[in-house]
Amino acid sequence: MAPTPPPLPAVRELGELRIYLTQADKHAAPGLRGRLFPDPLAHALVDKAHAFGILQATTHTSGYGYALGGAVRARHLEVEAGQLALCVELLDERTRLLAFCQQQQELLRGKVVVFRPVEQWEVARSLPEQ
Repeated sequence: MAPTPPPLPAVRELGELRIYLTQADKHAAPGLRGRLFPDPLAHALVDKAHAFGILQATTHTSGYGYALGGAVRARHLEVEAGQLALCVELLDERTRLLAFCQQQQELLRGKVVVFRPVEQWEVARSLPEQ
């Protein structure tokens, strides 16, 4: 008798939102301190995504590349890396990502924002063999 194959993973439709910017992009928080020492925009977007309840948010930095049609930059000790490309990736349902973009449209203005459908596969732990 052949062993029973493991169950297929459960599939959930999600969306992946990628926001492309540079490491030099800043977000001034309210108040004097926020204007004098603005936070990186990527950090602000992740913090706002967390507060909004987005399922997952991650930043991806680049060691070599360009952003928004600018010059090609490389990470190097002697070169200003602030213009290196940076990506903030959000995962959640499409409607939630749309609502987040509407809420944060001021921060996203002028940035390249890309959406694509993805699937989340929930793989169940297999039971121990008897």
